[in-house]
Amino acid sequence: MKSIELNIEKALGTVSKSDVFALEDKAKSGMEMLHKGTGKGNDFLGWLHLPSEITEAHLADLEAAAKQLKDRCEIVVVIGIGGSYLGAKAVIEALSDSFEFLRSEGYLYVDKTELVYRLVTKGKPYFLSRPRRFGKSLLLSTLEAYFKGKKELFEGLAIEKLEQNWFEYPVLHLSLNAEKYDSRERLERMLELQLERWEEMYGVDKGTMTYSGRFITIIRRAYEQTGRRVVVLVDEYDKPMLQTFDKPDLQEDFRKTLTAFYTVLKDADPYLQFVFITGVTKFAQMGIFSTLNQLNDISFDLEYNTLCGMTRTEIETVFVPELQELALQAETNYDEAIEQLTRQYDGYRFTPEKGFTPMLNPFSVLNALAKSRFGDYWFASGTPTFLVEILKKTNFDLRELDGIEVSSASLSDDRANISNPIPMIYQSGYLTIKEYDPRFKTYQLAFPND
Repeated sequence: MKSIELNIEKALGTVSKSDVFALEDKAKSGMEMLHKGTGKGNDFLGWLHLPSEITEAHLADLEAAAKQLKDRCEIVVVIGIGGSYLGAKAVIEALSDSFEFLRSEGYLYVDKTELVYRLVTKGKPYFLSRPRRFGKSLLLSTLEAYFKGKKELFEGLAIEKLEQNWFEYPVLHLSLNAEKYDSRERLERMLELQLERWEEMYGVDKGTMTYSGRFITIIRRAYEQTGRRVVVLVDEYDKPMLQTFDKPDLQEDFRKTLTAFYTVLKDADPYLQFVFITGVTKFAQMGIFSTLNQLNDISFDLEYNTLCGMTRTEIETVFVPELQELALQAETNYDEAIEQLTRQYDGYRFTPEKGFTPMLNPFSVLNALAKSRFGDYWFASGTPTFLVEILKKTNFDLRELDGIEVSSASLSDDRANISNPIPMIYQSGYLTIKEYDPRFKTYQLAFPND
């Protein structure tokens, strides 16, 4: 582990070297007290030795503590300073609504596993674009559990009868969602943390390799060690790009970094079992996957129209008691409660094909059912910053976009830019497809619901 060094050169305008070195003895005494555990609060110093003394026993204790938290706590509040970021992130991820958490803790789950089975048996490299909070992360955690061979989590679901062979594959799951990308260092730190975790897992020495070199080495080593091809799952691939529309130089820097990183997936194809990438924007608009022409974009496919989100039938099947309570609290009857739920949260269409199924916004539906009241939950959760910045720099009036006509190519092929925000507004979920004219290949877009 690299030693931590103190460089005070930039602080010399406000403090002198003599003042700093006068504290040297006191600092050494404090360090000695920390390591010997002789000072006040010495029963809270478990963190001090964790980086260098992780053992199987430590891991078992951590897993046991996590299980107790899940079993006994409704809410976990993590409070700390600077260095506690990774600890807080770990707790949030461990207790989040992942597929494994929902299934192991007995929560309700809308069964999408028939579509999951179709995905994993029909191809390899997929891309899916959906608005924020539409279930993309839950889908990837479902795929992760499947490829890790966790058959017990799928008991009673459609895939249990479809899958006869439950194999365990090495899974590399990269999420770019939990970070603010306002500098090159932020993206590099996220990639560094992820790569280091995988390198430790598979015994890879990063040496002086680039990010892409390290990534393909990890994939190859995982394949060699396990004897099975690797599964790569990427969540919110475009998050760094979306946060830098107002910083074109930084966005271009991100584009080059991510393009080199993801291009590895083409060269690593012989070692890959399955690849699935999600984001808000279509990949052509970010210009990142130009070399990955084998990616199968299923964002507009009728076959996978219902992969993310909820249908009215699914809601009426899974959430009967919750719908009854919603009707009671709204002082209406059961049928009218469902109708209002549909009016307020339904209307999303992700395919031009006929025979599509309208999709309800899962974030809004689950909040309405959990709180037993209707509300503007998805909208109130915050408009994406990138969309706000784009709209500030254009003359578009959102109120005049209801019913706007656009070419089909503009929603998938056009490079995202400030001068044409319509594709971004659609992909962010504020507009949806209402009609499609196959003759002229045009879409009519409108607001999804009331």
